[in-house]
Amino acid sequence: PPVFPVVVRPSKASIDHVKAALAFCELAGDAHTAANLADETLELTSQLWGAGGEGRTLGIKCRFGSAGSALVSASVAPEGSAAPWATNRVVEVVDPIGVLLVTDGGNEQAGRLVGAALAPFHAAGREGADGATVTACSTDRLDASRLGGNRVAILCDVSEASGSVIRALERFVYDGGGLLLAPGAMTRVAPFNATLWRGGAGLSPAGLGEPTPPDGSGATALAGVDVGDPIFAFLAGRSDPIPPGIVARRHFPAHPIRADAHVSATFASGDAMLIEGSFGRGRVALLTTAPTERWGTLPLGNLFVPMMQSLALHLAGGTLGDHNVAPGAALELSWAGSLAAGEVRLIGPDGADETGDVQLMRTGDRTEVRYEGAALPGAYRLTIHPGRADETTIPFAVAMPAGEADPRGLAEAARGALAERLGARWIDAREDDIAVAVAAPRAARAMDATLLLSVLALGVLELSLARLWTAGGA
Repeated sequence: PPVFPVVVRPSKASIDHVKAALAFCELAGDAHTAANLADETLELTSQLWGAGGEGRTLGIKCRFGSAGSALVSASVAPEGSAAPWATNRVVEVVDPIGVLLVTDGGNEQAGRLVGAALAPFHAAGREGADGATVTACSTDRLDASRLGGNRVAILCDVSEASGSVIRALERFVYDGGGLLLAPGAMTRVAPFNATLWRGGAGLSPAGLGEPTPPDGSGATALAGVDVGDPIFAFLAGRSDPIPPGIVARRHFPAHPIRADAHVSATFASGDAMLIEGSFGRGRVALLTTAPTERWGTLPLGNLFVPMMQSLALHLAGGTLGDHNVAPGAALELSWAGSLAAGEVRLIGPDGADETGDVQLMRTGDRTEVRYEGAALPGAYRLTIHPGRADETTIPFAVAMPAGEADPRGLAEAARGALAERLGARWIDAREDDIAVAVAAPRAARAMDATLLLSVLALGVLELSLARLWTAGGA
């Protein structure tokens, strides 16, 4: 079953005990599971801050029983606090990803290590939950029916793809599928550029140059990865995110690279190792070194398995969209099929019905749902077909600004200093009536007599000057 680590990072404070509430709600399409997982609370009494005030990280593993969009909420509050710090996160829980591994006939061994990395338990003949189910297919048998049912296709060391294969792949990716291009020793550069690059109009995010020599004279090491990219997010927080000893004996220099593409990993030579791009609603990645032992140590190191699994998950997410947005950003959903105005409902974090501001736009056989200006942090719930048997709720999470994510309260001395600096007065809503406090009688003061006389004198002077100027002009 998919596992997602929820990490709560409280600010530094000298608090010994905190209470963390972990609530699972609204698993789309599975009300039974949602009811079973709702309102689960974990009481944590361990110290989350060291003696010197340095913060610690609390990690909680969440297991979900079914696929769908799940809203995870976590809150942290000092003992006795009435207003805990809380955050929300939408997690896309997916079934094992269907991956179609495509190679030339007779060259099935080219994708052996890729398949083992994506489904290690199956490859080892052991029991376990693999994140992907891998099916092999040769290029001469690839068509739309073979691609159907899979979310990612991998072209591994394919010499040349025919026109029918290219058309099937283009339709597959355009509709939201993911594609990994992994050229190798059998790949012919000219046909690749003519069919997959097509001057920037094809599936590939970059064109290919001729590979470096087979003797290894152009060998280069992995030198940089973008830990901010979802593919390498598992390396974030490490002092040295790049494992040593990853060397490519051969690789394809990628040039030119499409303007909207993103280079996720680079070699010490300056050439790109992994490039991402998009095509229609789908995602495409280009790996410039073949994932085989003859081309380098990448498939033999401890980076390869998590990188391939993370890459497959990222490529499969082209149709999921991002349900975690910043304050003020738009909430967007692409729905398969037509939707009318009465078939959509949006409820904000405060319980207000925001359906009137939801926009619907039909594009082909899909409906694009959009809501502008989600400024209030918290959880929004978009319900499709409310009240019907096929009702589906999709959660969105609007993040709280980072400056407000501090669970510490103000100490008495700090409150006094702040009030003095601002010339303000503290009102405790638990003890004082706010309406009465703000309507306290204000002492009226008469305007100074000297100021009044000065204003009158200026008025008389202005009238006199106006008469003189008028007379002079006559």
